[in-house]
Amino acid sequence: MCVEKAVSSQNQKLGLVMCNDSSRTYTTLAREENIQNFVEAVSLDNYFAVERIERLDYLKIDAEGAEASILQGARYTINQFRPCIQVEIANGFSDRQPENEFTICDYLSQLSYQMFKIDSRVN
Repeated sequence: MCVEKAVSSQNQKLGLVMCNDSSRTYTTLAREENIQNFVEAVSLDNYFAVERIERLDYLKIDAEGAEASILQGARYTINQFRPCIQVEIANGFSDRQPENEFTICDYLSQLSYQMFKIDSRVN
């Protein structure tokens, strides 16, 4: 099943901008004057409640700098299901939202998660 929505800390409309690289990915972390499209965004907490989803074993987040926002909108869902969580952390992705591994790790620590770092730059 494909759901054509973005995931965020809350239900809202988000402006999308194509990233300035060859990945052909979009980000919501851009200045207003650069917005190219709008998308409806939902929090995972709201989505799981509305859709009455009863299980979550694994949560993978690769959101081009919006990882902390997604996690903030999933606090109840994470506490309820206690899934294994994999987060790709984009340090310094945007000057507008300077998320980094410390804020994300602190948030997950508050939820009693233990973190393990996987660095692809290490052989």
